[in-house]
Amino acid sequence: LLLACIRDPNPVVFFEPKWLYRLAVEDVPLDDYELPLGRAEVVREGTDITLVGWGAQIGVLERVAATMQEQHKVACEVIDLLVLCVLYFSLVHTKWIKHVPLIEMLDLGGNWTQRTLQPWDVHAVEISVNKTGRLLVSHEAPITSGFGAEIVSTITNRCFLSLEAPPVRVCGLDTPFPLVYEPLYVPSHNKVVEAIKASMNF
Repeated sequence: LLLACIRDPNPVVFFEPKWLYRLAVEDVPLDDYELPLGRAEVVREGTDITLVGWGAQIGVLERVAATMQEQHKVACEVIDLLVLCVLYFSLVHTKWIKHVPLIEMLDLGGNWTQRTLQPWDVHAVEISVNKTGRLLVSHEAPITSGFGAEIVSTITNRCFLSLEAPPVRVCGLDTPFPLVYEPLYVPSHNKVVEAIKASMNF
C-alpha cells in the first residue's frame, strides 16, 4: 500500500499507530506489489448484518463476528474500508484558487490490509447492506463528526428500502482521549456486541 501511495501522483501523508507495531504479523510477497486504492475488502462474509470499520477496529469486528456466530447464530459480514483519508487544500494565485490537488492521508492499522476511506468503496458497502438489511459502523474517533456519519448517511440514502433496522454507529466518546480510561473510551468488543443485538431485535 505504501508503494501505491508513493507512486500516486497526489501528495500523501502517512500515519501509523505505534501500538500495533508488535501486533502486526502476516506473510507478504517478496516481489514488488501494490494494493489498489479505493477498494474495500470483505474480510468475513455474512447474511444478517454488515459491520464496517478500518484499521485496528477491524480486529475488534472480526472477534465480534466470531462471537455472534458462535453464541447467537448471527452471521456478520465484516468490511474493511481500509484507511486512507483525503483532504483538499488550495494553491492560491493572487486572490483566486486555481488548483485543488488531492492530499491522501494514510493510516496503517495493523496486520489487516488497508486501503482508502476517501474515495471510499460505496459500492461494496451498498451491495452488502442490500443483502443483510442492517449496518453497523465502528471507529475509534469520536462519534460526532466522525467518518462513520458519512457512511451511514450515504448508505441510508442508497439502501433505505432494504434496511431492516436503523444504521448504528459504535465509536469513541465525544471527549478528549483519556489515556488512563482508554477501555471506557474505545468502541470495545462488548459495546459492538450489544449494538448488534439491539439491531437484530429492532
